[in-house]
Amino acid sequence: MSSELPPGRPVEPSNPLRRTQPGEFGDDAIATTVFESSTTDRAGDDSFFDQDQLFDQEHVLDGTEPAMQPDQVQDAVQDEGQGEDYEDFASYLDQSDDEVLEVPRRPHHVTTVLIAHDGSRWLKATLLALARLPYRPDRIVAVDTGSTDDTAAILRGAVTTGTIDEVVTADQDTGFGQAVALAIDTAGRPDEAELARIVREGLGLAPDVEDESPDDPQLTPEVTVQWVWILHDDSAPEPEALEGLLLAADTERSADILGPKLRGWNNQDQLVSVGITVARSGNLVDGLEPRELDQGQHDGRRDVLAVSSAGMLIRRDVWDVLDGFDPTLPFFRDDIDFCWRARRAGYRVIVTSDAIVHHREAATHGRRDIHAGSPKYPDRPRRIDRSASIHLMRAHATGLRSLFVTLWLLLGSLARALSLLIGKAPDQARDEWGAFRDAVRDRAGLKSSRQRIAAAAELPSAVPESDVRTLLAPRGMQARLAWERVAEAVAGRDTDDAGRSVLESTTDDPDGWYADDRRPSRLSRFLRQPATLVVLLLLAAALIGERALLGSGVLLGGALLPAPEGAGDLWSMFTNAWHEVGVGSSADAPSWLLPLTLLAGVMRGSASVAVDVILLLAIPLSGLSMYLSSRPLLSQWWSRAWAAVAYATLPAVTGALSGGRIGSAVAIVLLPIVVNISAPLMGVGRSATWRRVFGTSLLLAVLLSFVPTLWLVMIVVSLVATFTLVKGRGERARLWVATVLPFVLLMPWALRVLRDPALLWLEPGLVGPTDLNLNAFDVLLLRPGGPGSTSILLGIGFVLAGLAALVVPGPRRAISTLWVLGFIGFFFAVVQSILRVTPNSFSSSLQSWPGATTALWGGALIVAVAIAAERVPALFTEADFGIRQVITGVLAVLLLIAPGFSLFRIVKGVDGPIHRGTRQVLPAFVAAEMHTPFRPRTVVLRRDAGVIHYDLMSVPEPVLGDIDVAPPAWISSQLDLIVGRMSAGLGANEIDALATHGVQYVLLSDARKHDGLVDALDGERGLRRLSTHNGEALWQVVSTSSRVQALEPTTGGTAGVVAVRTSIAVPTTTDDPRVITNVDTTVRKGASGRQLLMSEAFDDRWTWSVDGQRVSPVSPSIPGPTSQTDPSLQQVPLNPTATPATISFDGSGRRGWITAELIAIALVVLFALPSRRRQVDDDEDVLGDETPGQSDDAAPAGPADVPQGPDAAEALIIATQEEGGSRR
Repeated sequence: MSSELPPGRPVEPSNPLRRTQPGEFGDDAIATTVFESSTTDRAGDDSFFDQDQLFDQEHVLDGTEPAMQPDQVQDAVQDEGQGEDYEDFASYLDQSDDEVLEVPRRPHHVTTVLIAHDGSRWLKATLLALARLPYRPDRIVAVDTGSTDDTAAILRGAVTTGTIDEVVTADQDTGFGQAVALAIDTAGRPDEAELARIVREGLGLAPDVEDESPDDPQLTPEVTVQWVWILHDDSAPEPEALEGLLLAADTERSADILGPKLRGWNNQDQLVSVGITVARSGNLVDGLEPRELDQGQHDGRRDVLAVSSAGMLIRRDVWDVLDGFDPTLPFFRDDIDFCWRARRAGYRVIVTSDAIVHHREAATHGRRDIHAGSPKYPDRPRRIDRSASIHLMRAHATGLRSLFVTLWLLLGSLARALSLLIGKAPDQARDEWGAFRDAVRDRAGLKSSRQRIAAAAELPSAVPESDVRTLLAPRGMQARLAWERVAEAVAGRDTDDAGRSVLESTTDDPDGWYADDRRPSRLSRFLRQPATLVVLLLLAAALIGERALLGSGVLLGGALLPAPEGAGDLWSMFTNAWHEVGVGSSADAPSWLLPLTLLAGVMRGSASVAVDVILLLAIPLSGLSMYLSSRPLLSQWWSRAWAAVAYATLPAVTGALSGGRIGSAVAIVLLPIVVNISAPLMGVGRSATWRRVFGTSLLLAVLLSFVPTLWLVMIVVSLVATFTLVKGRGERARLWVATVLPFVLLMPWALRVLRDPALLWLEPGLVGPTDLNLNAFDVLLLRPGGPGSTSILLGIGFVLAGLAALVVPGPRRAISTLWVLGFIGFFFAVVQSILRVTPNSFSSSLQSWPGATTALWGGALIVAVAIAAERVPALFTEADFGIRQVITGVLAVLLLIAPGFSLFRIVKGVDGPIHRGTRQVLPAFVAAEMHTPFRPRTVVLRRDAGVIHYDLMSVPEPVLGDIDVAPPAWISSQLDLIVGRMSAGLGANEIDALATHGVQYVLLSDARKHDGLVDALDGERGLRRLSTHNGEALWQVVSTSSRVQALEPTTGGTAGVVAVRTSIAVPTTTDDPRVITNVDTTVRKGASGRQLLMSEAFDDRWTWSVDGQRVSPVSPSIPGPTSQTDPSLQQVPLNPTATPATISFDGSGRRGWITAELIAIALVVLFALPSRRRQVDDDEDVLGDETPGQSDDAAPAGPADVPQGPDAAEALIIATQEEGGSRR
């Protein structure tokens, strides 16, 4: 049926329309604004047509006003300057432009059907629009479906004035299609005399003169094309609408159904529909952007799947053949189904821009209840529409396709319902599921619809269904549009900003078509932003200074252990109940592993890249964080830029980078953001909402997981705010919920911190290099100590300028608050510089590094100084030069020198222990041996200041997080004695004891020539030196050693006889040394009295089974006068025969905690998300249109009801669920 068609005639843009003020004309004001003719100059005229002359309600109802006759309507139109009084349609065509004359015209008979239901607020304007049509349709029939407002009275008045010919009354539950059919039946068919008259008038012949050639085929009534034109009570056609549709029908003679371009009711330049299709999910797709303006970008005539019933023009014979609209779709989606069946039958559906109709979509936007078809919930248009869309897609799918479509719609409904629940819209989630249930229960309706579709497919002109489906929306189009809208919402784009595109300019801004060509590109504008320049400056300085840290390998050194391979390794460490670190540990993994895992997942699963981002980009990210977060306090770009650079170059930032401290790096980046969003909770600014409470708690949980010390800071800040700034009980409750909730989100690790308070003062990884001589004066001048810290002289300017900010005239609340916050940070930084803590996993005391608290102190000073700096120019503009100007100048120089010198030091190069290297610690063959089912261990010896230290390596490569799950130091006390005796060269049974602990190799990392320690190890019985290379010496334990072994009774040991230790290595189920030890094997036979021993720390969650019997392990006794046991070992008796044995660890408790933690986090995320807004009405009334059920005298709902600013962006995050609704 389709063929290559000539393009349609472009429609000239309308003249600029005068916008009425809210309440000036009520809903009737549409009559004064919508229908400005494009061919008439209306300058200085407030109204196109005096509607009161035609529809004076008081006179019409009481009958005192004589009815206006049709010729009076034409006179009124002529008086308004709209043109001449046309005798007939052919005369009107003679006055059209040249292109119209070039189109061969056909005689037409048009029956207009107007369906009304509780639409009095829009009906008068629609009737007025009909009265203003230059060519009156041959028959106009209105149907009132049980309206309860003034609709019936308005329609009777329209009959009296001759605007419509007849009014038919139907029941309230009458479907839209049934109402249209009722109107068509009432109008009847024109007789042959009427059709002949139309033909003769079209040819310019006198209707009352007998023609000499009555058999002329051009004069037969059959040449008249009969049409049905459907209008809603809220769809007002422009004067040229009907003529444009008929012109398109004569131009595209194969067109059987035509639809106009639909534009907004109040926002009259806004596009509503230019043809519609549906996605596979049933969603309506119109191809329009939200609030897209009509600039002619969609003009022309084109084939579409369907057009809206508002303004739809249908050939009468097509209506009869297809039996009208489907009564099983009483309101929504009936137009799409009708056009779909028409397409299937071989008819052509087009949309044309030659005709324009303004549509309010009152039912879609919930401005009136829906009673058609007696829905269960007439006030829920979304449920009714969704049920209709599901019915539509199932009806047009047959055979196996029907099953797949139903399953797809089921999954889509479940996904929609879930997203609505996440958006905190349980009622709408219930409607989504209820719509699917309503649709699938209507089996009789589905059968009836499919019979109609089958009947259309059996017509002689029918086309294959596959041809029709090419007009459906492309796969993935709906998801792509939704993603684009979400991305625009998150980006905060506004279509009304100065950077809008040409298509976003309005018709009253013709310069908009050319201004975009003169405006810089988006990239150019982005690069010119101060924030962009600041970040690029800091990024360039950081990358130049970190040049030695770029390249292959992983970052390590200082406090940083190498990152594991991928995000899965981090996740395993976080979820595992047992950690193969040292002698084994059941310590709860720290919560910072979870956000680090998420970041690694974003970095394509690379944990090392995640660590690189945190450390190498700490400088530019902290500057960006300060720049954006200081906007509420700093109004000038230059002050924000200085604050960003000064904060990003603080000694704490460079010290975190040089020392490999990822905890401080994360905290320094997040601190400005946390302070900004938590300010309302502290009584600064507007009152905080509960959504802010949960959002702040979530961010605080991330921050506190990396630097637990800041939780103590948060408690003190909350206490100060409670007694000073926060007054109300509800405000205090929100503050303390935000303070305590992060602790709950970090459980069970938070409980471990309470049991081991020393962890409050430590960060992830090793302690790293610190300054043992650090004092309070250093901290006062913003120096936390350690590598990367700049001279304390650079902090003098910040402190002096901060003190000066307190005396600068002007509001001091913000500066005072910042000083209090900074002083709290300073206090804790001093405490950290003095305090020494000993966590359970260490046997010696450690010094905490005050990087994050010093950054809090310095950041507060910087913002306070920047606030005061913005006031200084105004204070000194008219003042005489004096000592204050001198002091100000000196401080300004100091404030510029400090970040400048820090930038210079950064560019010069990052110093400190951090470097790029590999994860390999042990020789390759030793690492390979550890990757066997026997999983032997290695003892690594090193010396520091004359003291020998050792590490028990259960895995060949220590990684980030291992030190944070290390076992308590007391568990390894017996092993400490064994290593000590071995290092002293006592020559007793210490090597056999090492073998019992699963140690197979001893590595000295700093071997030297003539080394006494090397000689002592060489003299140990049972040790055999394997190699000495690159300052490392390696020995092997001769005795059998494995993680699990069957230990035979010791032979010998009497006077003069050396005791001989024998054992059988027992394999584990896996060769991955990081996987929890698990045994499931049969131990071969051996001597009587032997023991099955496992060198893992004793824990009652280990489950042992020997010969099918559950047994309880015990820690072996230590030989000697005392009855001590070795908690790093556990054993059970073993039969001398071949015996099956299983060993496993019960981690269900840890899994339960993790599940609870993830559920709590998910709930907080849910509560932190924006609540689901009502569907945004793109054609929001600006003329005082009240909400449903509100009287005319009630206060109108103005544009303030539409979400603006951030709320509008938040609404769009979930507003994509509303896309795809019908246009009613």
